[in-house]
Amino acid sequence: MGAPNVLYVDAATYFVAFLLVAVFVPRRQTIVDVVRPKVLAGVRFLLGDRLLGPIAAVVVAFGFFMPGLSAGLPVYAFEAFDGSARIAGLFYAALGAGALVGSLVAVMAVRKLAPLRLSGLAMLAFVVPLWVLPFLPPWPVVFVALFLAMFCTPLINGPLIAVLTARTPNQLRAMVITAVISINTLAAPLGFVAAGLVIERWGIVPLFTAVVVGATAMAGAYGAIVLRHRDAEAVVEPATT
Repeated sequence: MGAPNVLYVDAATYFVAFLLVAVFVPRRQTIVDVVRPKVLAGVRFLLGDRLLGPIAAVVVAFGFFMPGLSAGLPVYAFEAFDGSARIAGLFYAALGAGALVGSLVAVMAVRKLAPLRLSGLAMLAFVVPLWVLPFLPPWPVVFVALFLAMFCTPLINGPLIAVLTARTPNQLRAMVITAVISINTLAAPLGFVAAGLVIERWGIVPLFTAVVVGATAMAGAYGAIVLRHRDAEAVVEPATT
């Protein structure tokens, strides 16, 4: 047949599929027909919810502060350990290994603790080992600290997604989750830019200090949210708008 003819046949199959769907698949009522959401519907829902709004703010703040850790680790390895790529690699290996082991533990932990309580405890545990970083300790100490911190991240993220999913009405769920992810994604580049400016002007110690202080403040804020919403019903029942 020749390559061009094969492409024509392939394109024709897509056109036939389009016609079949258009003719035989019945149209269903869409989310737009039900609640008429607009582009910022997810953001509006978050702002109006007394639980998810503060949680989303904490998530976005973490999305701003934590890129400083990723930006600072290779600089620390370069300046403190004679530009050792091996040590820089070990730092990132600790991040991955901690998250992997934490994921295995999270599978069991989510069955024993309520999502808000589990994520609140894990967030507090996350920031504790990071406090060694501003003191620029030997690399094995940094390795252990990074492993322990990242061990906690699956215990934070999984329950947070569970709360976000359970709290949001079905027709808004996709938009709310998309809104949180999108805003968090926008915060991360700003965090990297800020980290670069801090490193260039003041060095690695102020950067690590800002990261751990900011993360600790957000962990404290999240702990306050957990205490304010200790009632399990606040977690599992969708909010009404």
